Amino acid sequence: MQDHTYRPTGTFDPKGVGLGLALAVAAMFPISFVYAYAVRYIPFVYVNFLISFGAVFAVAGAYVFGESLGRNRSRAASLVAMLLAGVLTLFVFWVTFLFVISRHELEYLKMLTDPSYVIDLVKELVKVGWFTLKRNQVKGTFYGLLLAVEAVAYLGIFVFAWWTFLKERVFCEKCQKWVERERVAMFFDLAPLEAIATALAAGSDVWVDHLRLAGTTPSLQIELASCAGCAELHVVNLIHTQDVVDKDGNPSTEEKVLLANILIHGATAARFRQRVDQLRAEFAAQG
Repeated sequence: MQDHTYRPTGTFDPKGVGLGLALAVAAMFPISFVYAYAVRYIPFVYVNFLISFGAVFAVAGAYVFGESLGRNRSRAASLVAMLLAGVLTLFVFWVTFLFVISRHELEYLKMLTDPSYVIDLVKELVKVGWFTLKRNQVKGTFYGLLLAVEAVAYLGIFVFAWWTFLKERVFCEKCQKWVERERVAMFFDLAPLEAIATALAAGSDVWVDHLRLAGTTPSLQIELASCAGCAELHVVNLIHTQDVVDKDGNPSTEEKVLLANILIHGATAARFRQRVDQLRAEFAAQG
């Protein structure tokens, strides 16, 4: 049976990784100072953790933006570079933090160029601590565990950013550019899901005829990535969506990808858009 699944070529382009790392490094220094001073002068530990993670996410975002400007399609190279950016961020954040809490007495350049010196300083800081929790000085093994958890969380943020923003991108090899996924702002009935999925997997366009509007949740949403340059690359995702309410009464939407990266023909993409327009017109007429 013919495979109709889109798969990236995995081509490594150093420009994408290089731009990502360059922007991450450029961003981590000013962001590290904002983080360090905020943590130094805001007396709320839990708020400080949120500031810390937000700052790391900002650096990860800088990497994502930089790599998106390039054409690297190697997911493995992208992940390795993201982890490298994460380690550098952890190191620079610690150097800047030590510089700030020492009231600029420690030499910033010396710390940046001597990782073993920074490690020794962190060990000393763990012994004495620098903040209190419930009026108790946080130090020793407990503080060391907190730092270890923080370090793992930093790297986890970079992995999350890679998984969310880089791993599932679509690239048109003919036009040599990234193609954005666009989710149709319409909820489709789940009843014909099996027929839709079977037709898509088989490369047939009859799935378009099965689409009809959903009256309630759960429902089906569709993402389409189409290259406007050559109009030859079209990739579809099927997504199961359901409105839920947690125990506190807060509403949210749960999503699950049912079928990912299915290639369709240009004529099928055109038929799909026509069907969407038809359903919108029918819905407007009913309203």
